[in-house]
Amino acid sequence: MKIPKKKKPAVSPNPPTVSENSPIVSPEPPSVPPSPVNPSIGDPSVRLDRMVEIPVDRLRKAPWNYKDDDEFKASQLAANLQRNGQLLNLIVRHIPGDLFEVIDGNHRLDAVLLNKWASVICYDLGEISERQAKRIAIEINETRFPSNISRLAPIITELNAEFGKDDLLKTFPYPASEIDSFLSLGAFDWESPNPKYKWDDPGSNLLKLEILLTAEQMEIVNSALTRIITEMNLEGKTKMGRALELVCADSLNTPIESFR
Repeated sequence: MKIPKKKKPAVSPNPPTVSENSPIVSPEPPSVPPSPVNPSIGDPSVRLDRMVEIPVDRLRKAPWNYKDDDEFKASQLAANLQRNGQLLNLIVRHIPGDLFEVIDGNHRLDAVLLNKWASVICYDLGEISERQAKRIAIEINETRFPSNISRLAPIITELNAEFGKDDLLKTFPYPASEIDSFLSLGAFDWESPNPKYKWDDPGSNLLKLEILLTAEQMEIVNSALTRIITEMNLEGKTKMGRALELVCADSLNTPIESFR
């Protein structure tokens, strides 16, 4: 008995190409495959069939998005997308009118619009409720871990040597003053005497404090100061100093027995 030969898969004579202006736009408007109604939220498997390319004009920002806008970060994000292309997908759900609401990636959508892209890659959750969407947004946003400044600073210092400060300022979410602070911390002499003070610049009224700490001590100090900076929305070149001042001022009102 003869075994029938397998047919070779058909190959499109016109495979998709990548536009020079937009690295993710296909030559023809992409078709969006239907997603299952109320998909299983707890399914641990990765559903690659839900990764679809959606025209930007069919995307809508979530009116309930609770994250603040930041004009500076928005421009940096747009420059980031221009430099690297789309590395993170948006997460969307179906809404009436054959449209999609962005659950995660509302600020990326703003950057995409600034760059005038025609379409983006999205993870389509299908027809889920608004409350399900809100829960997913919080679970994604609020389980992101804060940066450890003492570990981040040496990396930025290394990248500064490779790419230069002016190039980093084009896409990094930090103004020049913060880049300078990172570079100062990255060049910190951990073997210096304890403590040591020096003027920030000639004629400046700012002092730099250098102090010798163990890695464990640095972890605690950095966590405490980062918490204060984040929760009190401290800004500017002296935000770390202000956070340290608040910690020390509070300790002056604490009985010394509490530290024993």
